[in-house]
Amino acid sequence: MAALDSQVSSDNDMALQRQARASSAAAVSQAQQSLANDIATFEGDANTLNMNKQLASDVNQMKTDYGTEQNHYQAEQAQGSCSDGSLGADAAAVSADSAAVDADLSALQADLLSLQDPDAAAGGASIGGLQVDMSNVNDDLSSLQDLGAAPAADASASIAASNTAISNARAAIQWANGQGNTIDGQAHQLPTAAQNYESSKGC
Repeated sequence: MAALDSQVSSDNDMALQRQARASSAAAVSQAQQSLANDIATFEGDANTLNMNKQLASDVNQMKTDYGTEQNHYQAEQAQGSCSDGSLGADAAAVSADSAAVDADLSALQADLLSLQDPDAAAGGASIGGLQVDMSNVNDDLSSLQDLGAAPAADASASIAASNTAISNARAAIQWANGQGNTIDGQAHQLPTAAQNYESSKGC
């Protein structure tokens, strides 16, 4: 009877061991798949951020609208009198153009914030988003380490791509912020000059 009990106990132990091994293998497989998915997302977000040209587009729009403002200002300066109303119209156009540059700056500032996304709760093509992606990859690596398994996918390339993208994005933010504030400051000067010229002509 004792021998039978011993055999039953041994069989149960072996069954439990097989179950534990199967469970561990499933956990490792799931962690490996999660790592592979998160690395792919990480690389994709880094590439998207690195190719983001929105700030340059915003600055170019500001330059275009400021150029229009300068043209209207020069047209006003060419007017000798305000008898036909065109001088006043040009002065009003300068003010409207300056307001358009202000709106452009607001759009730029919104894109600057979006690119930084400091409160990102999920991964994405932003500085904050990439930091979340990095955290997800690190969590996957920690899970595999806890399971005693080596990662099947190499995260080093995605980490390098992310570091490059973040560095480029920060440089672009600094450049665009400086450009935007400079152009907006210049745009603010012309309406006053245009109004002063209009007043000097007795309009």
